[in-house]
Amino acid sequence: MIHSRTYRSVNVQKVEISSILAGRDGQAAVVGVDVGKEKLYLVIRWSDGRTERPVVVSQPEELGLAIEFIQAVAANRDLRVAMEPSGTYGDVFRYACHKAALPVERVSPVASNRHAEVYDGVPSQHDGKDAGVIAELCGIGKSAPWPWHDASEQDQLLASHAALIVNHQEQVNAWRGRLEGKLARHWPEVLSLLALDSMTLLELLIHYQSPAKLAEDGQAQELLMKWGRSTLKAEKIQAVLESAKKTSGIPVGVGEAYHIKEIAGQLAGKQAAIGRASS
Repeated sequence: MIHSRTYRSVNVQKVEISSILAGRDGQAAVVGVDVGKEKLYLVIRWSDGRTERPVVVSQPEELGLAIEFIQAVAANRDLRVAMEPSGTYGDVFRYACHKAALPVERVSPVASNRHAEVYDGVPSQHDGKDAGVIAELCGIGKSAPWPWHDASEQDQLLASHAALIVNHQEQVNAWRGRLEGKLARHWPEVLSLLALDSMTLLELLIHYQSPAKLAEDGQAQELLMKWGRSTLKAEKIQAVLESAKKTSGIPVGVGEAYHIKEIAGQLAGKQAAIGRASS
């Protein structure tokens, strides 16, 4: 049965806790929490399925008041706090619940989306309703314990390195795409000879910026051998030099030369950063 729902929220500082708890002595409850970037919405669901109006909390300013409110509701009753995984925005609140010994349970966002229409007969979602949906799913057993675990120093370091690698890789992909666009315009032949992440390619672009300047340099072969070390065969070096001389690409102007050098430098730097974070 769908009960009438009240979504008009009240600020946590204006909540009359005594009126909320009147006649509810010892009755189990769930506090559903919808986490936003700047606000939390809390909805109490009692074991009989009835819900209270949403309580809105500004975070982080009123986070302590939110915990005090939940602790007051939890006194002398079985109470669980339910929330969805919401990235870093919910971490501080979840940690505060951990410190206050308030049990937290996790509700799947997919389940919340599916349950939105069942909850009140309307498929739309909004902050006060979302908190109520989360509370109801927990109340009917559609949640799982989500205790806070302090990671070891080793695990923290590993997680930090992994996050850095992901961040650098995202930037590598972006710079690689820009470089591919430039070469497709100015030196398309080299794309089939050297990989976009080849340090030889990046070194020669930082040094020369254009195939024309590479083709004009009588010392280019020696530099390519130096950059390529033992991995770049003589045949490949000759092919790169020939492609620079005969390219069908559009000549590189001063502005484009500066841009190509910057892109190659950024890509080389990000790849080096991934290497450092991986070691």
